[in-house]
Amino acid sequence: MSKTNRSALRRSVDKACKRIKDLAAEEPLNQDAIIGQLELLKLRYEELSTKDHEVMEQLLDKKAKDKEIDAEQERVDHYASLYFEATSVVTTAIQRKDRVCDSETVSTTSSAKHKYKLPSLKLKEYDGTIGDFLPFWSQFERIHSDQEMANVDKLGYLRMVMVPGTPAAKLVESYPATGDMYPKVVHALEERFGRKDLLTEFFIRELLKLVIQNASRQNLPLATLYDKIQSHMRNLETLDVTSENCASILLPLISSGLPPDLLQLWERSNHKSESKECLADLMEFLRGESRGARRS
Repeated sequence: MSKTNRSALRRSVDKACKRIKDLAAEEPLNQDAIIGQLELLKLRYEELSTKDHEVMEQLLDKKAKDKEIDAEQERVDHYASLYFEATSVVTTAIQRKDRVCDSETVSTTSSAKHKYKLPSLKLKEYDGTIGDFLPFWSQFERIHSDQEMANVDKLGYLRMVMVPGTPAAKLVESYPATGDMYPKVVHALEERFGRKDLLTEFFIRELLKLVIQNASRQNLPLATLYDKIQSHMRNLETLDVTSENCASILLPLISSGLPPDLLQLWERSNHKSESKECLADLMEFLRGESRGARRS
């Protein structure tokens, strides 16, 4: 597509964003009009993103200078920012209208129920750290699973929660910001940072670090050691590495990280034969000992 046609798309995006801001400022809010304008913006922005991607590919193919590539990326980012800002304006405007309606409903009823305004949840940002993938995805999955949200909006939120300049952000930004690309971006993100085998290996290594640390006589306080073991165990459980199926691996790994005197104390008190039962007994023993350490 020619630069003239791409310029026309950019003007259309500019116009739609301005119209959305004007509609959002009106009282009462014309919800149908602002949603219709947002749908138009989505259509134009997807077309623009596709063309932007094509232009960037051409620049890379002809080995353009960094200055030219940076200038192109800056314009692409500008329109991405306009789009995401406009979608946020629409969301805020509709939520504001809903709160007004809820308030009017509550004021006309004799019910003794109270409505409490809870603080907004801030989405966890992600930078590509393997150990942070599970908490990040457990929160973002609510957006990912929303059947009523358009894929282009999901991708917009995904780009927003990437820490700028990090490996995760660079991976997400390497795809054009279109709805069709969203499933591919998620797949690439999971393949790079969220594979089950990768995460399992990471948390097993974290347990090994505890063993090495204690072996080097840099012993952690018992309460801290127990909390760290529990944290890694819970993460492994979400990956189906549990005491039910991996006790024979986890038991020697955890027990070898204990101070020698504490390990001897547990071995004298333990009368279980199966690894699964021994692991459960060990964790219960550590829980009791850590409680005692906290009280002392």
